[in-house]
Amino acid sequence: MHEEYFCVYICKTCGFKFTTSTQKSDTNGHHGATSPSTTMTTATEDNTTEVLVFDKSNGHNLHGHNHNKEKELVIRYCIQCGGKLEPKDTRSETRVDLNSAVSRTYTKSSIRKKGTLFKIGRTTGSWVERVYVLKDKFLYAFKLKTFFVYYFNQKMPTDVLFVQGWFIEPFEDQYTRGRDRAKQYFGIEFQPPQTVESQSLKRYAKTKEERDSWIKILRRAASTLYFGDYYTIGEVLGKGHFSVVHSGTHKTTNKKYAIKVIEKKSIDARERLALRNEIAIMKLVKHPYIINMIDVFEDQKMIYMVMALVEHGDLFKRWHSKTGNPKVFPEQVTKIIIWKLLDALQYLHGLGIVHRDLKPENILCTHATDDTQIVISDFGLSKFAAPHAEMTMPCGTLAYVAPEVLGMQRYDRKVDLWSLGCIMHLLLRGLLPFDGKKKTEVVEKTLTKELCLTNHPQWEKFQIWYVCVCIYAKDLLTKLLIKDPKHRIDVEEAMAHSWFADIETQAFQIHTNLNVSSFLHIKPTHQDSERSTTLESYPTTRTLPDENNT
Repeated sequence: MHEEYFCVYICKTCGFKFTTSTQKSDTNGHHGATSPSTTMTTATEDNTTEVLVFDKSNGHNLHGHNHNKEKELVIRYCIQCGGKLEPKDTRSETRVDLNSAVSRTYTKSSIRKKGTLFKIGRTTGSWVERVYVLKDKFLYAFKLKTFFVYYFNQKMPTDVLFVQGWFIEPFEDQYTRGRDRAKQYFGIEFQPPQTVESQSLKRYAKTKEERDSWIKILRRAASTLYFGDYYTIGEVLGKGHFSVVHSGTHKTTNKKYAIKVIEKKSIDARERLALRNEIAIMKLVKHPYIINMIDVFEDQKMIYMVMALVEHGDLFKRWHSKTGNPKVFPEQVTKIIIWKLLDALQYLHGLGIVHRDLKPENILCTHATDDTQIVISDFGLSKFAAPHAEMTMPCGTLAYVAPEVLGMQRYDRKVDLWSLGCIMHLLLRGLLPFDGKKKTEVVEKTLTKELCLTNHPQWEKFQIWYVCVCIYAKDLLTKLLIKDPKHRIDVEEAMAHSWFADIETQAFQIHTNLNVSSFLHIKPTHQDSERSTTLESYPTTRTLPDENNT
């Protein structure tokens, strides 16, 4: 009879599920003694993976000797995100033979690396040799004489380190620079992430080659790969509030990318949280009209975001380069641009993402001459929000911000539709719908002035020398710029509008019948704790950079 006792843990932070099981069986030839072991498994919706099997003595060890103190495998932290675990329930049932489970779990292919490393003893100050085994995201240390006992009989290690998020760096000290090669040691420093209250750890390898081999595989296990191993950084392409964008080249493929570099000490805790949110969103989204993030790297000082390189400027710059007065796009070109933006917004909203800073400066042009080739960028102010969730934090760029945000009211994802209406008005009319010389004037017009698309001197002048904007375009524009969000058109209604009847929508639409609820795994919160960017800090218009300096 083989009985298994379960303890189930749920991560409070990411929801990851863990199960520890203690399996007990009667062992013939040991006078009725039991040989229990503990297995930890991780479970997701898609798979369950056995991570670890330990011997757990329960009054007897494998040799039948009695122990007063029982060894326990205590699982406290999530191997997915490092958050604290909460026990949920326990149960027991009859299970299959333990030996088959152990042999299935302990295959040599499941061990990423094993080898000897050294440390300096705390009390003796002399070299201490240990056998280290890296398995998934766990680094186990064993005394040399007990390692082979462990490997075949699942003995407990002397130390275990969960390496997820740790920064692995080489270092040199007096032990590396010694003249006697037999006494040289090459250092590996384990630097903890900011979320872990721990000091850095130092271990040593006997050769530089062995040290470099350990560093490479440890970084992969820790998900903190070294940026310089994969990319070379080039000239500065632009600067933001707390980031610098460089050109970059992949060392293997020689393909060019844009590298967004953020110095950690230049951002505060709230900005750091917003950056993590932006990275999470960029990792999640995959859409042809949204900028693609290729990679992200982090070390103790810097964060590197590797993005697709877009070399043809943004939509504002493209609009500003137009000749004539006013500067306008042909209606058919505008129609395709707006359709693509709507399709991208439908995708984002379906994932529970509200952009909150949609404007021509955040729409990049991917083609030198075709104005319709665009992608949405800059998710620094974006937020995850459930379909009916309301937000309160005022943010965005003043000229494109919805009235409910300016009025300090609760708002939802329809703020993106208002911003889209402002963009559409700019492209068709050549100016913003509620523009002004002063910020107070822009705010007042946005809150109180009605949208006027007829009987306007500039609009009439616009129609005299240029093809008149059709009534369908004006109708959609009017519905996008309704001040009351309850009556404002939503994404699905906008995409079904008559203005798009004459274009081949299937050539642009990436998805159909998107079920919003199937994408959402978000628990709404009562506080909107993302980065706050005051509207006063934004200009009503953008000053173009000097062409000679860009």
